[in-house]
Amino acid sequence: ESGDARPGLEDFLRDNREHPRIPEARLALAEECLRLEPANPAIHRQVMEELRSLEGIPLNYKLDLRRLQIHLRVASLTGRWEHAINASEEFLRKHQLDRMDTPVRLKLAEAYFHNGDLGEAQARFQKLASSTQEPIIAETALYYAARAALKIGGRNSEKEAESLLKKVIDGGGALSTDARLLLAHSQIDGHPRQAISNLQILLETKNPAQLDALMLTADAYRELGEPGNLRTALKLYEQVLARPGLTYSLSNRLYWHKGQVYEELGEHRSALASYYHVVRRDNLPDGDEPSEWYYFSRCAFDAVEILAQGTLPRWTASVEILRMVEQSGSPWRKEAGRRRAEIQLEHQLYEGE
Repeated sequence: ESGDARPGLEDFLRDNREHPRIPEARLALAEECLRLEPANPAIHRQVMEELRSLEGIPLNYKLDLRRLQIHLRVASLTGRWEHAINASEEFLRKHQLDRMDTPVRLKLAEAYFHNGDLGEAQARFQKLASSTQEPIIAETALYYAARAALKIGGRNSEKEAESLLKKVIDGGGALSTDARLLLAHSQIDGHPRQAISNLQILLETKNPAQLDALMLTADAYRELGEPGNLRTALKLYEQVLARPGLTYSLSNRLYWHKGQVYEELGEHRSALASYYHVVRRDNLPDGDEPSEWYYFSRCAFDAVEILAQGTLPRWTASVEILRMVEQSGSPWRKEAGRRRAEIQLEHQLYEGE
């Protein structure tokens, strides 16, 4: 791992075509390619060619496991899971009684999950959770079974997910906090008070998840919708904004949320101030380059909507905001330019005025 082993491996493969260690060399070459150039699509194709060259060749357990791990690595890099699923199924057929049976079954269920086969993934995760004697794997399987159920959606799936997540929470393992956050997130739309109650324990104790818990609690209060609840949401967003070391992207998101809440309260001046904070980049740390565009653009467009709806619409200010987006690195800069041109044409605003 101190250099590039590929030239030596390629020489070996070229000069020793009948050598019994050819499969091992091909696996090593594939591993080295992924280590050195994990994001290169041409490398992904080369690795898959190396794996295809081993089809039909008997591999011992150790080499077959390496082959499977390479398939899983390529799938995680490309998002294409079909070959990894087939390789996992094949490995389990060959080595079903081996000690690696349970971890591979977990990886196979994960592959189905990432491939969008959510019903199959949920069933496999739940079956694994009920059959394994390893607490960490059982907890992981339950957690991902719940995630699959939530992605499927529907009342029955949501109830199943809640039941699975409560098992993880009650187990008190490494994923119990993640399960609590996920359960609260799933409850916000339909049962915001339950979400608030569920998150209370994370707000009362100092823990790494407190930031997420604060934001989810704020979202739940906002979902309740009454003015008092909206005020509580604003206070919670302010608590998060006051935390040291807050990232620029999260800051943008929070100011946008504040603006939305102010709009729901009918306080458009305060909403505009919140959006302007992001548009003017008042929260961008000194010396940093802008690195977030989604909420920056949303703040700009929402500010323009407020300016357009006033008793005396402020078209010149709208043009200035849209030009900021247009001249930025935002993916929505063309939309901003189009909207700016429309306003200038409609209201006869000319450059320099």
